[in-house]
Amino acid sequence: MKNIIRFVGLCLSLAFVLQACDDWTIPENNVIQDLQGTPKSEEYYENLRAYKKSDHQLAFGWFGFWNGGTGTSARGSLRSVPDSVDIISIWGQEHAFDLSQVKINDMRYVQEKYGTKVLFTIFAHEIPEPFDSTPEGIEAFASAMCDSVYKYGYDGLDLDYEHG
Repeated sequence: MKNIIRFVGLCLSLAFVLQACDDWTIPENNVIQDLQGTPKSEEYYENLRAYKKSDHQLAFGWFGFWNGGTGTSARGSLRSVPDSVDIISIWGQEHAFDLSQVKINDMRYVQEKYGTKVLFTIFAHEIPEPFDSTPEGIEAFASAMCDSVYKYGYDGLDLDYEHG
């Protein structure tokens, strides 16, 4: 009889403990970054663009997976970068040239709406061979880079030189 009472008491205690944990087992969404966010007014964006034109410490970042935000993920969109970033440099020539209309629209949006400058990165070790280290070769390379800036609507370029 004593063992039966202990067994019933143990079962009741276990039932109370398991019932108490019920709230912990309900799955909840954990929104890490809300890309839709709170709708921001045009005044907010005007102030943001004015701030970016002012004398302030710049926020710069590289962006290495730019696809314009196609598909179900906004991961590859420049719009997913915080609007407080002043300069975004597109990392890698495979993302910087031969732009689709989706990429062009994405770039124009952050340039016009956020006031963000968008550059493309050229790695010094990837400068093509036809551009010799002569005054004429340097001028031809500079001219080709300027043509790319104008053609694609970039705000400039980031020449990345990493010696090793």
